[in-house]
Amino acid sequence: QQREALGSLFQFGQGPGMIAANQQIQGGGSLLNQGVSNVGQASQGLFGMANQDPTQANIQAAGQYADNPYISGQVDAAMRDSVRNYTEGVAPQLTRNESISGNLNSSRGGVARGIAERGLQDQAGDISSQLRGQAYQQGISQASADRGQNLQALQSAGTLGTQAAASGLSGLSAGTNTGIASGQAAQGAADSIQALDQQAIDNQLAKYEYNQQFPWQALNNYYGIVGDKSWGSSSTGFTKGKTQASPLSTAGTIIGAASSLFKSDRRSKEALVDLDLRSHGVPLYAYRYIGDPRTWIGPMAQDVAEVNPEAVVSVDGVLHIDIRRLH
Repeated sequence: QQREALGSLFQFGQGPGMIAANQQIQGGGSLLNQGVSNVGQASQGLFGMANQDPTQANIQAAGQYADNPYISGQVDAAMRDSVRNYTEGVAPQLTRNESISGNLNSSRGGVARGIAERGLQDQAGDISSQLRGQAYQQGISQASADRGQNLQALQSAGTLGTQAAASGLSGLSAGTNTGIASGQAAQGAADSIQALDQQAIDNQLAKYEYNQQFPWQALNNYYGIVGDKSWGSSSTGFTKGKTQASPLSTAGTIIGAASSLFKSDRRSKEALVDLDLRSHGVPLYAYRYIGDPRTWIGPMAQDVAEVNPEAVVSVDGVLHIDIRRLH
């Protein structure tokens, strides 16, 4: 379960986690670039407006309103009745008057016509001046309003650009943090998997070392009981010294105080480990009696029977070794 969980975490850190981080970084970078571009354009527009003469710019814009070609049509429409009155009423009447007085095509008739036409021209000029003045005033107001709107638009663009850039930086930071967290998660999972593997290796090594050391430790424990007590002695000639007794002789000496027989039937033992040692021509084992947790060192009665049958005795069907008959 730990391996499955760690494996899933590792796969997420290397896969979806990194994909999410890259998407955040790409989105943040796009927002940042767009925001910086908007701020730059807004700044250029503001600098451009700051370098202009606002009065001259408003006058120029208002002049375009006053010079509107549609005003001429408005003047013509306003003069329609006056022109019609002149052409259909005043001019024919002047002609009739000249004919009646005998002054047809005279200078007096020309002067009268000139005065009437001048009145029409003055009226047209007044109407044109009034219309163009109104258009100019509207142009001044509209130019000022347009300049304010342009200024506000540039400021808004700069604000939006700044916000976009800030969001882009946040996205980049979030993507970077996501990538780091994903990498750390994958690394942590990998380290934990390695630790699990190392635990398994350590367990196997501990088992191996235990199996290697167990027989020697058991033998060392046995030697600590009987091996360093200098059981038995012998002397020759004028010198006297101590001899090291064999494990079986030592065991016989200890057991002999109560009985010369000790149970050594292979069938009564378990967990046998061959110590690769021999005594009296038979191998020695580390073992436990069935139902007894203690560890012992000694031979199997079946092995002793092969080399020294008289030293093996059956008691109630269980083989025992008679220490006194060992040779």
